[in-house]
Amino acid sequence: MSLNNLIRKVGFQIQSNKSNTKHLNLSEAKIKEYMVCRTKPLYYIHKYVKFETTGGISDYLNDRFHPKLKRYVRSAHLYHNSLLMASRQFGKSTISAALLDWAMRFYPKNRAVILNFKKESAIENLKKIKFINEYLPDFLQLDFSSKSDIKTYATYSNG
Repeated sequence: MSLNNLIRKVGFQIQSNKSNTKHLNLSEAKIKEYMVCRTKPLYYIHKYVKFETTGGISDYLNDRFHPKLKRYVRSAHLYHNSLLMASRQFGKSTISAALLDWAMRFYPKNRAVILNFKKESAIENLKKIKFINEYLPDFLQLDFSSKSDIKTYATYSNG
């Protein structure tokens, strides 16, 4: 498949996942950026993922991205499973939310389950995923099939 055909196909996939494409300007550069994000989860997390902090919004800069978390993301991408043993307040749930968002966004029909001991913790992790989606650029954002914050599940429009 030629590069132009691939770009056209990916552009169609991006547009078909949107309910409102009126203000969506898909240039060739944005489609290529989409393809890079799809193949490189670390790049996607570094460049686009924002997370909520006390008093504002932040992103994963190199000084906040511990090498163990980078290794965790690479392992999950290469081997499709990984185990992270880390201390408290290390960023495990935030990086897991970013990785779940990446997997569900770029590989439609994936299913993800958030398992926690307490329901409130699982809902908090789901809110992190919704927050990540909310602060992405237009060409990467996906619509949720349900707009409610009360629900204990979320379904992306791509599957």
